[in-house]
Amino acid sequence: MARKSAVASIKARADKHAANILPINKEAQRAGATTLRQIAEALNARGVATVREGQWPATSVKNTARRRPESNRPLLVKPSEFDRDRFAFVAPFCI
Repeated sequence: MARKSAVASIKARADKHAANILPINKEAQRAGATTLRQIAEALNARGVATVREGQWPATSVKNTARRRPESNRPLLVKPSEFDRDRFAFVAPFCI
């Protein structure tokens, strides 16, 4: 029981963090970032830590971008079904 509660807490924290960095990622894209690595560099340059207080590698940007805070499920869609207004910075990396 305690483990389920802990996992739920960790997921909720990650979802909240993902929602909070979304505007920063969009801003980085508007400033010219076109790759996950460039977005990670922009987050690190601004001093934005990962949910575990670390530096941003490209894979963490991708994993965070795939989170859907309202449903706690990864975002796995075809590019034609992608909500570009909501997650525009991820569009080149969709499956």
